[in-house]
Formats: sequence, C-alpha cells, structure tokens
Amino acid sequence: MYLNGTKCAFLALSCFLSVSVMAKNIVPTTGQGVPKPLCFIENKGQMESKDVQFTLSSSGVNLYIGKGQLHYQFRKMEGEVAGAPRMRTYRMDVTLLGANPEAKVETTGQQAYFENFYNGSSANGITAHSYSRITYKEVYPGIDWVLYLNGDKVEYDFVVQPGADAGRIQLQYGGASKLGVSADGGIC
Repeated sequence: MYLNGTKCAFLALSCFLSVSVMAKNIVPTTGQGVPKPLCFIENKGQMESKDVQFTLSSSGVNLYIGKGQLHYQFRKMEGEVAGAPRMRTYRMDVTLLGANPEAKVETTGQQAYFENFYNGSSANGITAHSYSRITYKEVYPGIDWVLYLNGDKVEYDFVVQPGADAGRIQLQYGGASKLGVSADGGIC
C-alpha cells in the first residue's frame, strides 16, 4: 500500500495514532434537500450486516465502522456512458489485528440530525441517531479506539493507558494498492 507516496508494509505505533480522511465539499442531502452534516450514523437494523455498527457518508466516500474494522468505499466519476454518469467504486479495508470485536461502544456528541427507516418490522419505523464521537473501550487491553470529527475530517486515535502495550496495535490494509491525495485535497 502507498500512503503519501511512500510504500508502507506495517504501521508502527509507539503510543498514539491519528489518521484523517478529507471530506471536502460535503454535498449529500436529506430528502428535503437540506445538506446532510458529517456525522456517524448508528446502525439500528437499517443495514443487514451486524458487523457494521456506524456509517458515515460524504462526497465521494462512504465509511462503514464496526467490530475492529473500517471499510472505506470511494466513488469517482469517470465520464458518461449513453448520457448517464459513469461511477467507479474502490474499496479499502482497515482491520485492527487481534482486536476485541466485542469491545464496548460509547457514543458522545449526539447531533440533531437523525434518519428514519421503515423496513416492515416496526410500524413506527426505526430512528438512527448521529454522533460526533465513537469510542471502542478496551479494543486491546488498556487501549481505547476513538473515532471523531474534526471540522471536515474524520480522525481516529488510540488512547493507551499507563502500563498497556501499544505494540499490540496492528493495522492491516486490504483492497487498495495505491492511495494518494489529489491537488484539490480529494483521495485518489
């Protein structure tokens, strides 16, 4: 995998890690045409996968979060075919090797934005709330994984408690052979 032009086989962490994904020009909208804020939406059953606990959508990228994994789905316009836009999709997975897949989840920063889903199992539908911060407690012994919003970026940190072994943190990247940042700040 390439990160900022440098080949990376393993990412060593001494105490803390912060990774950002630019969410430039956020344009997804609600059904009423109101811009959708950048936020983590909880999975309350609207997605079939029980492994996905939260989602985040922005212009050109969807992020699925859960059970010690991040799944990025990038979309890129590649012209038109018969007058219809042609979209190419790329996927990149990040797995926390050896992490606790059942780590306790804490949410903070509940946002005013929410989504309602109707799937036939509930006459009143399902309300999925949104948050600005997700913490997976003890994803490794003595280590919490915190995902949060910082302006128009999604970032995550590992918070290592005194005495915990930061060397247990290992990230495995899959699905991407190259990853870079374009001149306009987008991911390419």
